[in-house]
Amino acid sequence: MAAVSAVASMRRTGVLTLNEGSSSLKFGFYAAGPDGVEERMSGEVEGVRPADMVEQIDAALDGARPAAIGHRIVHGGVDLFDPVEIDAGVLGRLERATPFAPLHGPAALSLIRAAQARYPDVPQIACFDTGFHKDLEEVAAVLPVPARFRADGVRRYGFHGLSCQSIVNQLGRDMPGRLIIAHLGSGASVTAVRNGRSIDTSMGLTPTGGIVMASRSGDLDPGLLLYLMREQGMDAAGLEDMVDRRSGLRGISGVSGDRRLLPLGRKAYRGDDGVARRRGHDRVHRRDRRKRRRRPIRDRCRSRLGGCFAGLGREGRTCRRARLGLPRRC
Repeated sequence: MAAVSAVASMRRTGVLTLNEGSSSLKFGFYAAGPDGVEERMSGEVEGVRPADMVEQIDAALDGARPAAIGHRIVHGGVDLFDPVEIDAGVLGRLERATPFAPLHGPAALSLIRAAQARYPDVPQIACFDTGFHKDLEEVAAVLPVPARFRADGVRRYGFHGLSCQSIVNQLGRDMPGRLIIAHLGSGASVTAVRNGRSIDTSMGLTPTGGIVMASRSGDLDPGLLLYLMREQGMDAAGLEDMVDRRSGLRGISGVSGDRRLLPLGRKAYRGDDGVARRRGHDRVHRRDRRKRRRRPIRDRCRSRLGGCFAGLGREGRTCRRARLGLPRRC
C-alpha cells in the first residue's frame, strides 16, 4: 500500500520547466527519479501577462505540483553560466544582464516573478543558454574591438546552449568527435562542437548576431548602423527595434518573419503588377517569390556551416533542430 501511495505521489509532483523564447512560452512537466526522467506533460501557452501564462500552465497541470521549476535564461551576463537557484542576489545580477539581451531578459525576469508569486515555496532554478559556450577558446570568444571593452564583458557569448547540450546528451555514445548543430527557429544559430564542447558559434555578444533570423538581422556591416544614425537620425532604441523586431525574414519579405505566413492568399493570384494570370503560371511565380525571400537565410546558414567545417578541421556530422518548416534530423 505504501508503494502504491509513493507512486501516486510521484505522479502528482515533478519538475516544471519554462522555456520562454522570442516568440512563445513552452513548458514541460517531468517526473525525475533514480531510473531517469520521464515527461508527463508538455505544451505551449500564449498571453501578454506572465501571470496569466503561469495560471494557464497551472490549470494544465490539473493539480500536479512542481517540486522545482527550471527557467531557461538567455543571458546571465559576465559571470552567470552554470545553473543556479534564484534568490534576490541572482535576480539583481539578471537585472544587470538585461542590456545583453533586451529582447529576452526583461520578459524572463517577469516570468520568474510570476512563477515565484504562484509557487512561493518552490525552488526556482536559472539555466543559461550561454553555459554551453562558457569555455570558448580565446580565438573564438574575443571580438575585434579595443581591449578595454573586455573588462565590461564585451565578448562572444553564444546562445541556444541548452538546445546544444540536449543534442549532445541525446547522442550519448553516438556522439561524434566533430559535430555541427544548426538551431533554426525564430532565433537561429550554428555551433561547432568538438568532443562535446563548443569551439565556435555564430551568435556573439547578444542573440541578435549571426545568421539571418525571423525578425532579427543577424550580422550586419557596422557602417550601416552608423549611416542610419547620421543620415536617418535613428537612436539606440530605434536601432534596437529595427535589428531585433523588424529585420531578418520579416524585413526581407515585408510580410512576416514566419515562413508559414509568406504565401499571400488571393492577391498572389494576380501577380505583383495586379494583372490576372493563369493559375499554373502564377503558382510558379509565387513559388519563385517565396524562394527569393528565403534564400538569404539559406545562404547565410550555408556560409556559417562552411566556417564551422573549416574550424573543425575536417568534415563533421550535422544536426539540425528546426521550427521553420524544416524537419528535425541528425
